[in-house]
Amino acid sequence: DLKLNADISKIDSVLKAIKEYKETYQVWKPTEIDTEVIATVIPRKVINYVSENEFVKRENIITEEIEVGSDKLNVDVYDNGEIDGDMVSLFYNHQLILSNQKLTHKSIHIDITLDSTKEYNEISMFAENLGLIPPNTALVVINDGKNKYQLSLSSNLEKNATVRIRRKKALPNLP
Repeated sequence: DLKLNADISKIDSVLKAIKEYKETYQVWKPTEIDTEVIATVIPRKVINYVSENEFVKRENIITEEIEVGSDKLNVDVYDNGEIDGDMVSLFYNHQLILSNQKLTHKSIHIDITLDSTKEYNEISMFAENLGLIPPNTALVVINDGKNKYQLSLSSNLEKNATVRIRRKKALPNLP
């Protein structure tokens, strides 16, 4: 028996199931046909005082940690699953590099160079909205030239999803 619950604080079971599914599973993997780039972003400091102020107020959750073999990375961002109007901003090492972009099945492409002076670098996804089906989910594909990492990120209006990236240590040449 389904009953209408007038208490808005109690989440509908169907919405709860969709939310859990979006947060848990990578809904699709892009193929060559899907990898059309809708926008290529040159990473540089972007100024958006509202997003920057909200970013520091939210908790950063490290959702993935990867080790890459190159200082130069290709990053592609897609909506993960149902295209439902998710809008995000991306921060690289706490600097805004992408502001208020709508996610679709076409990638937003960013070339990033790791900061070698840091122990690790971070890419954080900031939810500008929740789309039609909360939470805000994205598929982030990071390519270091040899390996491709497909990462599912989920953020909301309280938490940012963060990927921590470490550079693999070069092995010393043995005689």
